[in-house]
Amino acid sequence: MKRKNEKGHGRYFKPIPGNNPVLIPDTTIDPYYYVGLLEMTFPNDKSYFGTATLIAADKNATNSKYLLTCAHNLYDEDDGGEVRTVTFKRAYSDPNEPYGELLALSWHYPDGYPDVAISKNADLQTISLLKIMENIDLDYAIVELESAVEIAGFPTIVVESTESLENLEIQINGYGYFDERMGHATGTIDEVGTNFLRYGITTDQGASGSALMKNDNRSIVGIHTRAVPNKDLNQGVRITEAVNTQLRGWMV
Repeated sequence: MKRKNEKGHGRYFKPIPGNNPVLIPDTTIDPYYYVGLLEMTFPNDKSYFGTATLIAADKNATNSKYLLTCAHNLYDEDDGGEVRTVTFKRAYSDPNEPYGELLALSWHYPDGYPDVAISKNADLQTISLLKIMENIDLDYAIVELESAVEIAGFPTIVVESTESLENLEIQINGYGYFDERMGHATGTIDEVGTNFLRYGITTDQGASGSALMKNDNRSIVGIHTRAVPNKDLNQGVRITEAVNTQLRGWMV
């Protein structure tokens, strides 16, 4: 999550040596046309942007109104708690807005998330590893749009074994590194935890909520959240059976 009109790299930026995101020249083609800029306005009237991905519960679906993102895009105690309004610009890459803007009707994140939430203003170096791990376990969310979007082929969340995730090549498509222009970065999963994935892929504030996607462009194995303190790695929520069940339960 990054403040609107904020330039430069934030405290959660984790540059990985040799891993450089690239600017996407055409965001209206696969696999970028289902990714978009999520804009959030909080009770204190501050606005931020993050990343969200259109997904469907059924891989054969022809339309969907659900976005996958992270919980910290929707809740921050320092900004008054839960967001007040959320909008989505699919395939946006400043200044190009090929599909307009959609308003979100509702959003869902785990009930326990506010109890373990870490503000974007917090210094991760001063927060205990236990608190960070409690946070990452619940840092996932679904946003429901006011109307469904029709596209050819939606990505879906998938549960993979630990063995299949080890050294898996994944991609992150989203925002932050180039501010509000969409970027693309790839890398491999370096650490697989019970509830988290860690990878050497460069990100910046604004990439929060990006899908961790297999190179088949359709299978999402995790959700990008934050940097890893004291390591040249970033991390995200792993799609486990429990996370999969919860996310799908919100898509009804």
